[in-house]
Parts: sequence; structure tokens; C-alpha cells
Amino acid sequence: MTRDRDAVAKLFRQEYDLAVGHVSAPPIVNLCNLMLTDAFKSGARGIRAVPVDAEHGGIDYDIDGQWQPVMQLPIKVFSTLINRFKVMAVLDTGRVPVQEGELHVRLDGVLRVLTIRTEATSAAHELLTIALPADGAA
Repeated sequence: MTRDRDAVAKLFRQEYDLAVGHVSAPPIVNLCNLMLTDAFKSGARGIRAVPVDAEHGGIDYDIDGQWQPVMQLPIKVFSTLINRFKVMAVLDTGRVPVQEGELHVRLDGVLRVLTIRTEATSAAHELLTIALPADGAA
């Protein structure tokens, strides 16, 4: 991230409370919140979103140093999910070769700062990796 982009990101960065129900929120918002909450409660150290094939994307959690698949999504939802995480971390929603940033979430009253990385691939879809703090806190 360039220095100017980093300054803009800090200015517009929000803190997302995962415990707050979002009845009127779009389903993708609730899916992202559910995914993050589930990863923390599962003891995951990371989340990875990777395209599986032309029709599906997979979501894996890093648990005890091994990536374990937890769900598959239709590719349209998969792409929307990655864009949602990019918006939450104030990253460019375009297919920039590599982007890194921070995602600030609050769960059970504790602020957690996650590291997010997206990578464009030669295919039409991106890779997403989210590193969760070791102790679950910032």
C-alpha cells in the first residue's frame, strides 16, 4: 500500500462489531461476520478464500497449522465476499496484483486487528488470506 493510500485507509477505516445482529444488512455482510466469528470460535489462526473451479470458491481455516475446508460458495458469492472484505479493510476493489491491509473487528467486547491480503490470479478470481491474532486479541 502506498503511503498516501495508507493515510486514506487510516482515515476511513471502521471498526466492525461482529456481535451486532444485522437483520436489515445484505446477506453478504452477515456471511462475512459469521465467517469471522466462526473462525475465532474454531480457534483458527487464519482464513483463506481460494477459487476451486469455474463454478465454486472454497473457504478454509488454518487450525493447528493445517488448512481445513469449511465451506464452498458459488463463484458469484465468492467474488462478492472478497470484495466485501476489501471494502472492510479499505482496499481497492479493483484487481490490484497484491494488496495488504488491516481489518478492525470487535467480538465479545475485544478489539481484534486482522491482517488481510488479496492477490490477483491469472484466472478471473482473487485469492484472499486473513491472518487472525494468535491470542484472539489485538
